Amino acid sequence: MKRTPYTLILMALLLTSTANLSAELYKWRDYDGQVHYSQKKPTEHDYQVVNAPPPPSLIPPDPGQPDTGQKSDNSRKKSASSSGTDTSAEQKQCETARRNLKGLQTFSRVRYKNSSGESVVMSQEMKEAKIEESKKQVDFYCN
Repeated sequence: MKRTPYTLILMALLLTSTANLSAELYKWRDYDGQVHYSQKKPTEHDYQVVNAPPPPSLIPPDPGQPDTGQKSDNSRKKSASSSGTDTSAEQKQCETARRNLKGLQTFSRVRYKNSSGESVVMSQEMKEAKIEESKKQVDFYCN
């Protein structure tokens, strides 16, 4: 079977792209009690394998779709406070929330993909709702 260079490149890309999908995230505490997250398994500390939550998205959900089942702000705060301080993950979520808010406030036209996969411009009402949601995310993750 003759393989073209494009086929070989495609196969290499597919193999390398799936490697990141299976990466595990490890949570561990150092000797000072600080919580750390890493993709490398710690050798000197006990660890837990955790699933990282997705960051807040600039792309809004389709208004016709039901809620995704995410926890409410109050239940998320309770679970975060009971599990100890998780500053690095919260800082990343804070930065993402601020970046999303800035993007919504800066650009006059914001595009997103609707449920049929088409790229459409967000209506002004939807944009204002997303700005309010982003402000709540900034308050939650940054304060």
